[in-house]
Amino acid sequence: MQEVTAIDELSRLISQHKVPTIVILDVKQRVEDWRSSISYRDDNDPYLWQQVRYIRNFLKINERL
Repeated sequence: MQEVTAIDELSRLISQHKVPTIVILDVKQRVEDWRSSISYRDDNDPYLWQQVRYIRNFLKINERL
């Protein structure tokens, strides 16, 4: 069984829940900035999981999860 990556979880949350565009754009920009600052690609990097937690927390606070 394949492990779910942070990128997979971000995609799932965004596709299955009503995440506002402003939140999606914020996370997208953060991920792009992070990727441009590193020389490797790790779809399970702790920074990406931090973005997953950000969206989950947003959804919980706004009762969308």
